[in-house]
Amino acid sequence: MKLKTTRSYIACGESGAFLMEVADGMPAAEAVDMARTLTEGVSTLCERLYDEIDSGDSLIYGCEMRSISFLAGAANALIMSIDKAVRESEQNGQ
Repeated sequence: MKLKTTRSYIACGESGAFLMEVADGMPAAEAVDMARTLTEGVSTLCERLYDEIDSGDSLIYGCEMRSISFLAGAANALIMSIDKAVRESEQNGQ
């Protein structure tokens, strides 16, 4: 049996309501690949923002920071989903 994701949620917005979720049954390898892509994007955006801040010539917008936060949250939800699936698999002796 190949490892599959478990349901996990991404909180969005100021209310903290769960507006997105990781679905049950997605192959873990696909979830890891997507999480890796998201974290690479977060890293790239942070490097760009650092360069802009360091140069002192550009404005940084709040929406940029919120976007980074959302991407990091999505990657975290994927990782949490896989972590939960691994723990459940270990408990069930699979």
